[in-house]
Amino acid sequence: MKSVADLFWNAVVSIFGRLLSKVAEPPKDDGFIRVMNFSDRLSVSVAKASTWDEVPHVRHRDVGFTFDALDKEALFFDGLGVFDPVGSVGGRLPTEDYHNGTYEELLLRFDAELHDATVDLPLLRRLVPEYEDAFIAPEEIVELRRECEFVRAKTESAKAHASIDR
Repeated sequence: MKSVADLFWNAVVSIFGRLLSKVAEPPKDDGFIRVMNFSDRLSVSVAKASTWDEVPHVRHRDVGFTFDALDKEALFFDGLGVFDPVGSVGGRLPTEDYHNGTYEELLLRFDAELHDATVDLPLLRRLVPEYEDAFIAPEEIVELRRECEFVRAKTESAKAHASIDR
């Protein structure tokens, strides 16, 4: 039987399709997966812990995998079809529009569509809040893979496929 870390590594390679550098090797230890969510990327590490309570208190080992901002945009906007608030205004919002509530309306629409798109994807939903780490338990890795495969099958977007397959 493969270790949880090896299963996760296979999921990273097959689902996101990321070809890691030849220097990177799959993690050798079982553990919880920690996904650090920044505005411009998701970074993945493994925490060798046996319970949820231990996860924040043990060392995390980086697995050399980063899902960048373009990948995140392709996954959520192209793959899941969620409204892109920044793209809808060409990347710029006049100050007047910001002050009259346009920005808030755009974000509310984005939040509502993202919620609807991830109702049946609870593990991917954990990756949404920026600057909040998400943890995936060893027994949840297979489900994360299923969710990613669902998104892959759902879209015809070449950008989303490229990000997932890369």
